[in-house]
Amino acid sequence: MTPQLSIGRILRRDWPSFSMLVFTGLMWFVPAALYLLGSGANQRDNELVAIFGIGTLVLTVACGGIVLWRIRLIRRVFARGVVVKGWVAHVGKDDGGEYTPQDKVVYRYGGREYELWTVNKRVLDRENFAVGEAVEVMVDPDKPSRAFLCDHFFGKESFGTTDSSSS
Repeated sequence: MTPQLSIGRILRRDWPSFSMLVFTGLMWFVPAALYLLGSGANQRDNELVAIFGIGTLVLTVACGGIVLWRIRLIRRVFARGVVVKGWVAHVGKDDGGEYTPQDKVVYRYGGREYELWTVNKRVLDRENFAVGEAVEVMVDPDKPSRAFLCDHFFGKESFGTTDSSSS
């Protein structure tokens, strides 16, 4: 059984959630700057501040909802998921040899093969995977195409993989 993921750990390691939080936080500087730079100058400036403030509030609510959904999803997959063995098939280089921030992991579950594209470990300030390296993948049994690398959330801690072809 995997340990419970804290919200802080998920937010630090799940790039979509982290990016949305940073983006919405930075967006609040626009209405704040408009307010501080032009507060009370005229009616049109106040309307502009209100429009940007309302827009940023709507954006914050939408992104916050998505972040909460992802946190719930990741926690549910790690609580009820199945750990299977995967293999790194691609490491941070595209066809032209340029660096890309994604790795491709291939895993099998229920007799089918799936691909998981994930953030390169180099982005996480850790040593990159090697092509062919075995990794543990937490798979959602209800939707096997939904999976997360155990390494991204727990480091090298092993959870013991199951025989993925019989699941």
